[in-house]
Amino acid sequence: MSTHDHEDKSSHSTHMVGPLSAHGRRAYFKAKKPSLDDATLDRWVHQTEGYSIAHLREVIIAINFFGQDERSLFERLDSMRQNRIK
Repeated sequence: MSTHDHEDKSSHSTHMVGPLSAHGRRAYFKAKKPSLDDATLDRWVHQTEGYSIAHLREVIIAINFFGQDERSLFERLDSMRQNRIK
């Protein structure tokens, strides 16, 4: 019998993480994109209230790597979130 046969299953549990606070979103965006100007950072923090970490990641990727329009992106993400809630 290997030591893996007696491995504690609780070490592999999944934890749900809720939306980050404004402070948490600000820290996330600054860590991922340190060059963000204050006006953009403030706008993104305000616009992303209630967003999951996956959605925050999408903001960074869509705008910075794919050049998507900020307004269109937030409209799409907000629509996705609203449809999921229903």
